[in-house]
Amino acid sequence: MSEAWPTWETLNAYMDGELSTAEAAKVARAVAERPPLADQIAHLSRLKATIRSSMDSDATVELPPPARGHRWPFLTAGVLAATLAVALVIAAATFLGGGKQSPLALDLLDDASLVHRSWAEQSRATNQAPISSSTFLPALDRFGADAYVPDLISAELTLTEVKLVKQDDYPTILHLGYSDEKDCRVSLFILPVQRGLTDRLMQTGTSLARTYVWRAGTLSYFLLADGMDPERISLIAHGVFDSTRHRLPLTAETRDALTRNLAKATPCPA
Repeated sequence: MSEAWPTWETLNAYMDGELSTAEAAKVARAVAERPPLADQIAHLSRLKATIRSSMDSDATVELPPPARGHRWPFLTAGVLAATLAVALVIAAATFLGGGKQSPLALDLLDDASLVHRSWAEQSRATNQAPISSSTFLPALDRFGADAYVPDLISAELTLTEVKLVKQDDYPTILHLGYSDEKDCRVSLFILPVQRGLTDRLMQTGTSLARTYVWRAGTLSYFLLADGMDPERISLIAHGVFDSTRHRLPLTAETRDALTRNLAKATPCPA
């Protein structure tokens, strides 16, 4: 691939979840290997957040690329990755059309990040055992909504946490925690649909803190991971996104891609 790839249009499609699984994985790899691309992704998130927060509609905004030979005056990927909270504030602004119109959803995303980090630390410290169906199915039944939870064993992920998160005046959230042989932790949160989310996969953050959100039917989904190989979490996110939308298992293509990726992925930092 030439240095001109991915183009601005490709990055825009990547941010909007419009690329195929294979194309998205290639872009994720390029972003991880080339810091200027991570800068452009971060800037694109901020620009879209600014524009959408000033609009009442959900119209898609196409943004122009930076001038040739110049870099955008914005925070670098390293600064954005300094804390997971910073990345999630950008995510909430981008995905939810601004906290002004969707304060509840913004708060829920922030709470999800705290739950994920707390569980990930505890999980690594206690070496959690896999969750059995006798624990998972009653929790799913208590959640009450018609949630479709894909089987991620084929993605080499082991379910080690199932919990209903309840807070006053907030909808009940189903938290599913997964681990893999690289000592990585992935959280999938399922909750009633939140205003501002679309049925397209949205992503923000850096390789240190990635967040994906989308809507499928009457439910919203948040997928969080920190420190995971960018290509791997992108493959997982696109696979789970397609699975929840169509209520079908991961495709053979996605399973094969995840198996190949796991063999070369680096371990997650403790």
